[in-house]
Amino acid sequence: TAERARGLWTDIDRVPAGYAQLGFTAAFMVARSRHDERSTELIGGVLDAIFEPYAGNPRNLLVRQIRSRHFEPDVDLMVAAVSASSSMVERWLFAAGDQGVAIPAGALDRLLHIAEKVDSPTLMAQVLRLQGLSDSRPEALRTALSISEQMGAIPNVGRLACEIGQLTNDPALVKRGIGLLRNIGDLEMLDRYESAG
Repeated sequence: TAERARGLWTDIDRVPAGYAQLGFTAAFMVARSRHDERSTELIGGVLDAIFEPYAGNPRNLLVRQIRSRHFEPDVDLMVAAVSASSSMVERWLFAAGDQGVAIPAGALDRLLHIAEKVDSPTLMAQVLRLQGLSDSRPEALRTALSISEQMGAIPNVGRLACEIGQLTNDPALVKRGIGLLRNIGDLEMLDRYESAG
């Protein structure tokens, strides 16, 4: 839980541990998707404390955008962040996709090349998802779905099933996606996909 994670971090004297940033960012995103305001606030406070000594770090800049939901598609920033952590760029793309952020095709092509170069299937799945959403390309979304299924990434699988189903008018696929999202308590995306259906 958020309280336990925050408690453990407090027990180690609130170390501004950049290595813990990804875990706390993922926990923040889960809490927000579940409309758990208390946990979102607790984890947000931890992230603020971790950021403070590393304010200009590219990963921190991406996390700030995730938290604020104010996305600035800066591919150079993402390339710089990939060198430290492709996972944080993947988290940014995941959140940006959820918010419908438009990213230029050239930037996505560049990020796809980087995902292949660093051999990051999670990053590749997110880039393909954004390419598929921006160009209404079910084949890119299906490839992202296949990668996500192989990884067991249920939040991705749920989203992609809904997105492909809506794009191709496949109510059974939308239903599958909604079921997966319901099982993990992702209220935010359930609201979005059920209202669009």
